[in-house]
Amino acid sequence: MTNIYFVRHAQPDHSYADAALRPLTEEGMRDTIRVVEAMKDIHLDYAISSPYKRSYDTIKQTAIVSAAKTAIIPRCFKNAGLISVSVSPEASV
Repeated sequence: MTNIYFVRHAQPDHSYADAALRPLTEEGMRDTIRVVEAMKDIHLDYAISSPYKRSYDTIKQTAIVSAAKTAIIPRCFKNAGLISVSVSPEASV
């Protein structure tokens, strides 16, 4: 059985004009620790993120702790409702 877990990005720093490059706030960084803690006992094969810095930074530590392969979706489909992603076993970032 395949399980898919969705994690929304942690709090970004809105003082950055470029949405794609917004880092996480201090609170957002603390939230990433909470994500790691919440998912520590879950086996992850992949951690997949949008290319936005805040999204990748939110899940990065969880991927490292679980030794999951990481992949970045090259583009986002705003308001599409569903996103279909195909990731090869060799994918890593």
